Amino acid sequence: MPGVTHLLFGLMIVVPILYIAKDKLNYKVAIIFVLNSWIGPDFSWAYRWMTPGVLWPHSLFGFLIIAIILALFYSYLSRFSFVGTKRFFTIVDDGKRDVRLFNAYLLCIAGGVLHHFVDAFFNGGPPYKFHLWEDWYISLADINAWGEATYGFPAVLNMVGFILILITSLFIIFYLRKKVKTILLFIFVIMALTTLIYLAFGKEAFGTELEFGGMICLFCFIFLPLMILGYVAVNVNKNPTHPSPPLIEKNRALNLITAITLLVNLAILGLGLIGIFAPEIPQVLVPSLTNEELFVLGILVIILAVTGIIGAIGLILRKSFGRNLVIFFCVLLWFFIFPFAIVLFLCRSDIKEMFQKNEEKG
Repeated sequence: MPGVTHLLFGLMIVVPILYIAKDKLNYKVAIIFVLNSWIGPDFSWAYRWMTPGVLWPHSLFGFLIIAIILALFYSYLSRFSFVGTKRFFTIVDDGKRDVRLFNAYLLCIAGGVLHHFVDAFFNGGPPYKFHLWEDWYISLADINAWGEATYGFPAVLNMVGFILILITSLFIIFYLRKKVKTILLFIFVIMALTTLIYLAFGKEAFGTELEFGGMICLFCFIFLPLMILGYVAVNVNKNPTHPSPPLIEKNRALNLITAITLLVNLAILGLGLIGIFAPEIPQVLVPSLTNEELFVLGILVIILAVTGIIGAIGLILRKSFGRNLVIFFCVLLWFFIFPFAIVLFLCRSDIKEMFQKNEEKG
C-alpha cells in the first residue's frame, strides 16, 4: 500500500521546481509525476487478490510494461482541471489533453522509478534492495560492490582520482553556462572517465569513496527521473494539444459506462454476499481474516455495491442523482486507478449537458 513518504517525496521534488519556474512546469505534468511517485507501482496492490503471488507489476522492469496502460488513464486525466469551490472542488473539462500519451508514459516511468527508490531505502530496512522483476532484486551492497574492485596499487594512486575531481570542479564553472546538451555531454564524459579509471586502477584511485556504485545509483534513480520530468515539461510547453473528436459517440459511450458500472457492482455485491454466507472461500486467498471480520467487510461491500447499482440505474434514467452516485462510488475506488476514468468521463461537458437537459425536460 502506498505510504505518505512516497507522496511527500514527489512533492519535495516538484515544489522547488514550481518555486523556481512555475510558468515552465505545467501543473498537470507535475500532478502525473507526483501521483506516480506516490501510487506508481503500488497500484498493483489493489489488484493483488486477482493474481496472488505475482510480483512483476511492482518491479522496475515490470512497471515499464504496465505503465503503458496507466499512461492511457493519465493522458486522459490531463484533459481535466481540478478547481476549488466553496464546498470542496469541481472537475472542469478543458476539452483537450495537455499531456500526450507518450509524455504521460514517460512521466509514469519517472515517478515509478522514484517510487522504487523510496521503497528500497524505507520499506523494510537493510538490505536496501531494488526490485527488478518477480524474485529478482539488486541491493545497494551489490551496486556498491561494483566500486570495490581493488588491485593492490599503492595509495599514491589517489592522485588519479584527485586530478579527475579537480578537473571536473574547474570545468563546472565553465560548462554550467553552456546549453543543456553540452552540460549533458560533459556529465557523460565524466562518468565514462570514472568508469575507465575504475576498470584500470580499481578503488585505490578514489580512496575510500565508492564512486562507481554511487554514480550508477544516482544516475538511474535521481538524474534520469528528473531529466525525464524536465523533458516532458519542455515538450508540453512547445507542443500544445488541440481538441480531438471522441473515439466513441457520447450516447454509446455512456451506455457502455453504465453497463460496466452495473456489472462491476453486481460482481461486488456477490463478493459481499460470499463474505457473509461463505467466508471459507475468501479465506483461501486471505487466511488471516476471521469469519467475524469477513462478515463486517461483507456488509460494507454490499452497501458500496448497492450504492453503485442505484447509481447505474440513475445513469440509465439519465438522472443527476445517478451520475453523482457513480462518481462517489468510483472516487472511493481511487487506488484501483482505472475506475476514476469513469469519474472523468461523467465530468465531460457534453455528458453533464445530457443530464442537465434531461432534468429540464422532466
